[in-house]
Amino acid sequence: MKRRGISEHEVKDVIKNPDQVIEYEKKRLVYQKKSFDRVQNKWYFFRVILEKSNKNVIVITVYKTSKIAKYWREK
Repeated sequence: MKRRGISEHEVKDVIKNPDQVIEYEKKRLVYQKKSFDRVQNKWYFFRVILEKSNKNVIVITVYKTSKIAKYWREK
């Protein structure tokens, strides 16, 4: 998160208020949320890949991408 300039607050927001959740592999989930960057005047997509087990949530990785069409899944 630190290396990619993504705050803990942003990650928690994606997990609590995702636009989409996708099952990925056996125990992993991808939480996705669109966000508008006013500085760059561009839409981005936050992707948080995590594992849930019992009461624990383990964040595997998180990143921000402008390739929304590549990752968005139509229902």
